[in-house]
Amino acid sequence: MYQRQPEYEQDLVLANDPNTASDTLRVLLAKHHGEREMAETIARNPACDYLLFLQFWKFLPEIAATNPALSEYQAQEHWQDQSSVQPRLSYSKWSGEISAAKPEIHKAEYIMQHGNGAYQRYIMSLGPIPEHLIRDYLESKSAPLRKVIAGRTDLPADIQEKLAADSAKTVRKVLAENASATGSALATLAMDDDQEIAGLAQQHPNCPDDVIVQARTQASAAPGLADTAIEALNFAQLAALASDVDTPEDKLMALGQHDDPCIRFLAGIHAHAPAALLTGLAEDQLKWVRAAPALNTRTPVSVIDKLLKQKISDIQVALASNSSLSEEQQLQLALVAGDRAAYELANMTQYDSVRERLVADLPTGKAGAKKTWRYYLREALAARKTGKFTSLQQGAKSRHLFVSRIAARAESCPDNLIVHYAYYCFEDYSQNPLAALALLEGKSHVKPIPYREWKIDKWLTEKAAPGFIARYYIRGDDPKRRAQAVSSWTTPLLDLLPFALDADTNTRKRLAERGDLIQFLYEMLARDEKSGVREQIAKNKKVPKSVLEQFSNDKATTVRTQTSMRLSGGDGPAVAQPLVNQGSATERARLAKKTDDKRILAELSGDRAASVRLSVAKNSYTESEILNRLAGDSEAKIRAVVAARMKDESIRRTMLMDEDKTVRIAAARNGRWYRRENNVRTCDAPFIELICHADDEELRAIAAEYTDNPALMKQYMSDSETVTIGLARNGNLTEELKIEFAKRCDSQIALAALVRNTESEQLFLIVADKISSRKADDTIRCHGEMLSRPAVQDRLCTHILTSVRLALARQKVLTDHARATLSQDNDKWVRAELR
Repeated sequence: MYQRQPEYEQDLVLANDPNTASDTLRVLLAKHHGEREMAETIARNPACDYLLFLQFWKFLPEIAATNPALSEYQAQEHWQDQSSVQPRLSYSKWSGEISAAKPEIHKAEYIMQHGNGAYQRYIMSLGPIPEHLIRDYLESKSAPLRKVIAGRTDLPADIQEKLAADSAKTVRKVLAENASATGSALATLAMDDDQEIAGLAQQHPNCPDDVIVQARTQASAAPGLADTAIEALNFAQLAALASDVDTPEDKLMALGQHDDPCIRFLAGIHAHAPAALLTGLAEDQLKWVRAAPALNTRTPVSVIDKLLKQKISDIQVALASNSSLSEEQQLQLALVAGDRAAYELANMTQYDSVRERLVADLPTGKAGAKKTWRYYLREALAARKTGKFTSLQQGAKSRHLFVSRIAARAESCPDNLIVHYAYYCFEDYSQNPLAALALLEGKSHVKPIPYREWKIDKWLTEKAAPGFIARYYIRGDDPKRRAQAVSSWTTPLLDLLPFALDADTNTRKRLAERGDLIQFLYEMLARDEKSGVREQIAKNKKVPKSVLEQFSNDKATTVRTQTSMRLSGGDGPAVAQPLVNQGSATERARLAKKTDDKRILAELSGDRAASVRLSVAKNSYTESEILNRLAGDSEAKIRAVVAARMKDESIRRTMLMDEDKTVRIAAARNGRWYRRENNVRTCDAPFIELICHADDEELRAIAAEYTDNPALMKQYMSDSETVTIGLARNGNLTEELKIEFAKRCDSQIALAALVRNTESEQLFLIVADKISSRKADDTIRCHGEMLSRPAVQDRLCTHILTSVRLALARQKVLTDHARATLSQDNDKWVRAELR
């Protein structure tokens, strides 16, 4: 954190002295970078050099405008271009606009006021920023910003105490993990209602011993989930109890008889589930619940044998994922398994004999050349002799987990793959005979090598990582990679099961998007506390109808609507219950934005929330009748959106006279006023007559761009810069009118547009003499045909802009006068071009 220097007052006097050298001012600014007064003093000092003053002009414009030498700075050749460049408002690690080591306070404050969220978080993460800047944003509405503050290691005790009581769990959690957290802040966090945060605080080395004792005493006195009656627990608590490794057997037995099938399933896959519970669940009335004992490695063999005889997809998939099945049982399953279960078995089995059984009936020749997963399995098994695994592992459609598992164990595995298998799937690699021998001898078979990060990013972003990569990251500690691996189509079911209860909402949403889950996962996600997860389940076309029916009375509008649309098949009523003004306005606005159902849009167009009506107006599926009604909306931003889309010409004409300027401009820019003739955009005279004398310069600029009336053109030559720029783009301007316009015009942008591709030497010279901005010199210096003319060369060899003289010096042929003049030019680069 920035600390004021002892010699600050002395340096402030020096910064105010107009005789102080500019280099000294820069040193003072860097030395006292956290002092606003120092920055303002230097900004007012006429000794400030041009480039430093430009910086103040961007970030402290009101202060810089009082500098006595302002007129001198504005007289610089590139002032107009450089002073108009606005500071970057979005974060980029390459921008370099603000120093990370010595962030100037005037820049930091500007970015915090005007920058986007990422840029604000970056500023708040910088170490040497002043304390007052941190305090200003302690009550920011942005939890991610407060989270960055909580992660700082230099926070005073009172700031930490305030963050310890923050409403956002993520902020409190970051503070609890902060190595510099104070005892007073940890004392608050140790008593937090969230057990995870309380646990982190109690484990912190700075947490006072008496606080730890008090917190643990209270925790032990309070009844835990295992001590609470099953009937008193809600679904989330029941799920947590059923997933807790320390849950006693008697509680598991009670949970195994619970009315909610998801709770019974969770009890059935518990690592310590008793045999009696597993035996009972194997005969559950709901077929998909029987998949729980099929998954559990503690299930008795006799029960497994009974389950093997049941031709139910979820049970077969669960059995295929159960590592306790013997080779004989897996071979038996391979004979009867459906395609989904067979695929899971191919990925999870330890036995090549089972995989060979899965492809035994695959026909040869053209009949077996259809590239299903079985085809790739046969190819992988054949590659054990040839070692041709590389193309299989790299193919976009052949990245199955079984490919890497077979290849990693094969002696013929090529070196370019085995080094990666040694890193990502050591369990399979260690079964390779060559690797196993080296390990027994205490030697290294190969050096494990990871893939480059960009390749991992590409695979996971595309949701198509090779199976062994997806499995490595889904079991890893990186939360971002873990969430991405959940979306990969190569991830096996066994690795997906724990994520139904994952703490990260985004991860659960990713899981809900998948169409290859067993019903238990769909049922669990349908009970999720977050409406976004339930909505994703409602959208998923693979979700069974029985799951969707649970959403008919869901409290979230978007979930109910999606469910109604799915169940009705698009032919029934749009919604089972009214949508207008019901539930969260944010949810209704999101529904209006994403839906393609015209009935829903029609209903939401009458919503009381402006955000909902705005989303309706923006939706491309909204019908004309609804837009016509919204054209009279009380909100200008809604009328502006409608004006830009309106088909009805009479309504468009009315909206050109709207009381709000943004609506009038949107109506004038509506694409239905315009048409293309001979690849030239034009519009009708009646429309121009409507807007040619409008009060808004933006409307007159449109008229100026398309009118063919010479009298109107001459009138616009003396109008505002916006209008003259529009006139300069007018394709109906004759050469005579262009010359007259050039003589009367002062707008650099308009002048530049006038001479684009011109063949008139007179017009070119008039404009060239007036061009003084680097922003507008392109049409001069890039007009090679004009620059080759002797009269032009003799005139432009003394042009005010170095860029123009430089372009002229690059001409192969120059007049004697131009060459002689340029050879004496003040700019060394111009002189260098002549050699």
